[in-house]
Amino acid sequence: TAPIAPSQGGMGLGFFIARTLLERSGGKVSVGSGDGEKGQPRGARVTVRWPRQALEVADPALETAKV
Repeated sequence: TAPIAPSQGGMGLGFFIARTLLERSGGKVSVGSGDGEKGQPRGARVTVRWPRQALEVADPALETAKV
């Protein structure tokens, strides 16, 4: 699947926000054509790749407090 170009419409604000958040955290998201089954319309296939490693917290105030 290829990344969505800015000139391609129809993905909406939600996809833009999700893509931006994923890319900032080291992930990727892409959209492609899904395969429709017999008599069914083709839909979209969304692929999300997110790293498994824990990211370092930039602000110590955001860390989980031990109670």
